[in-house]
Amino acid sequence: MQTGDRIRLDTPNRSLTLLVDEAEMKSRRESWTPPPAHKGSGRGYLKLYLDTVTQAEDGADFGFLQATGDS
Repeated sequence: MQTGDRIRLDTPNRSLTLLVDEAEMKSRRESWTPPPAHKGSGRGYLKLYLDTVTQAEDGADFGFLQATGDS
């Protein structure tokens, strides 16, 4: 997403849609370059966070803290 992009929030259906046409998204994907690594991202808490925190729909928690059903 970029500043100014429109979205559609559908609360009853629990969906969020980015209202940007496919040609624009293709252009953005082609021109995107990853940002440089954060200072300190190679070790410590920041590395642990970057490597293991789950996405929002999965609880935004450390993956190793979630139940696996093994117990």
